[in-house]
Amino acid sequence: MFALSIIIFLLSTGSIFISFLLRSTLDRWDFAWLVPGIIAFAVGILLLIIALKKRYDVSPAGQEKIAAREKKKEAYEEFKRLFKAYSPVISWPTDPYGVILKQDESILIAFPRVGLSEIRARRGSRGTGFTIMKGVRLYSGSSKSTDEMTHIDSGPLLVTDKRILFRGLMQTRDFSHKKIVSITYTSSGIMLNISGRKKAQLFTGMRGSVGFEYEGDVYSFKVNPEMFAGAISTIITQSVGS
Repeated sequence: MFALSIIIFLLSTGSIFISFLLRSTLDRWDFAWLVPGIIAFAVGILLLIIALKKRYDVSPAGQEKIAAREKKKEAYEEFKRLFKAYSPVISWPTDPYGVILKQDESILIAFPRVGLSEIRARRGSRGTGFTIMKGVRLYSGSSKSTDEMTHIDSGPLLVTDKRILFRGLMQTRDFSHKKIVSITYTSSGIMLNISGRKKAQLFTGMRGSVGFEYEGDVYSFKVNPEMFAGAISTIITQSVGS
């Protein structure tokens, strides 16, 4: 609300300034600029007062709200740190989703449904085409191939203490931790580069909310691909190093 009040305040000031400018050049008031500017100015001042009162409320109730906001910020920072470090404090989902595990293998993180994408070549033609007989069409010109990240399947993704497994309807991926060269995150998901495989694997849809208890209070925080990438990297580092 504080930022909104500042924006309205600046817009109203500009509107009033334009009306005074027109007054000096045309020797008359332009109420189409003046009246909305005055109204917006009043609204901006009102919102600014409300925002400042909420931010700097010195009443006991106001101080409690401020303390609660600050505690939630602290809890979120601690949650991010523990999440990326794959701390047992977090309640990690571990449903196998029908995947058969090896002996002495444990699921550490399970994602119910993610998308699998990888780079595929897509051909396009440039030129003209004409029909030489019914059902037969001849093209003249050139063709061009471009690489695009293409969605190829969807299904559960499991991170175990030994490997990363993806079970889709048409595609299956099984990577041991030692084969994983790097993990990077994008706005949409996590990308894995695998030793011996030319094409990077992009897994999308890794978002959700996780409950977290901090100093007696329980919060629900959203999780993004960056945090999941950190947690998986920690798992792999601990697995390979052990």
